Amino acid sequence: MRSLVQFGCAVLLVGVVAFAFAGAAGKAAKMTPMKMETEVTVTMKQAMPMPGGKGKPGGPPPGPMTMTQTMWFKSASKSRMEMTMPMLGGAGGGKTVSITDGENMFIINDAQKSVQKMSKSSLMKVAKSMGFGPGAMDYSAMSDPKQVEAQLAKMGIKKTGAEKVGAEMCDVYKGKVGQGQMAMDMTMWLRQSDHLPAKSVGSNAMTDVVSQLKKVEKNPPMPDSLFVVPAGYEVKEEGDLGIVIAKAQGKAQQTACLSNMKNLALAIRMYAADHNRKLPDYKKWEQEIKAYVKNPEVLKCAAAKSKGPHYRLNSKCQGEEKAIDGAGTIMLFECDEKGKPVYRHDGTINLAFADGHCKAFGKGGITPGMWTPQAGD
Repeated sequence: MRSLVQFGCAVLLVGVVAFAFAGAAGKAAKMTPMKMETEVTVTMKQAMPMPGGKGKPGGPPPGPMTMTQTMWFKSASKSRMEMTMPMLGGAGGGKTVSITDGENMFIINDAQKSVQKMSKSSLMKVAKSMGFGPGAMDYSAMSDPKQVEAQLAKMGIKKTGAEKVGAEMCDVYKGKVGQGQMAMDMTMWLRQSDHLPAKSVGSNAMTDVVSQLKKVEKNPPMPDSLFVVPAGYEVKEEGDLGIVIAKAQGKAQQTACLSNMKNLALAIRMYAADHNRKLPDYKKWEQEIKAYVKNPEVLKCAAAKSKGPHYRLNSKCQGEEKAIDGAGTIMLFECDEKGKPVYRHDGTINLAFADGHCKAFGKGGITPGMWTPQAGD
């Protein structure tokens, strides 16, 4: 599940932002009741475990995963989103349902007959935790193109031109949104006729997300039952969800950190292969492996509070030929600004071993012998 966090965050980002943005577009169109169908394709750039065994760690990433979003907007205070993700399966068939009443969002879990409640202010906090500015989720003022442009500018997205998407002429907006592991290069095509998002493309080192508007119906039949919490469902207050989101973000950061260490361990082993199987100097290892590191960002952990260093080479391994084969020898560890081991991931520390594999350990899981190089251990 740890490797699914990046995918989950991408889905959350697409769902919440698209829901809010389309709702704003409805307000811009004087809230003409409408139904929208959108297709979202998520492509992971690294392997992750999926139901059925696809995308196992160490293998190639799975192919593009497609989901559908259906959104209903009855008024400024009544809206509904259904997102179907067949690849996740489960009792609900991979379907999630959210409704809003103008002040709150209710995420419905039919399998458990429960509802998670999030207020508008809580959604703002979620957006901020993902790295978006305070105005990123505030779409209430978007009533004309100039206000659309001003709100997108707050998110770091600026108008760059105009072009057609299908038969619709669209304004094109580009920019980078979010920060850390959730940062994405974003391009959006907004229809000039009604400001609806005809298409959006987001990309970062982990994920590509493409959203395409497929169908819009104006004034379709909308029974009130679509916009109310089902009778008998337990409503859980937003505090629980805030904790879940914080933990999910923490797991995403730890996953990215493990990926960083795996890349660094590979670079160190490549260095050793070119230097008579000897590891670099622990005081200047970052400089010595520079030629083997494609992206210097792997030297940074998103969960770290200090500027760095975030990782340190085990001093007992430097220059040791026998250390290069040590499956049980710690080669690289997470550190604080003083170079001491630090448990920054919910009480765990990520370690890279001399044979290249990486793993998280709790405070009681590391033994003194793991710091001493052993040949072929």
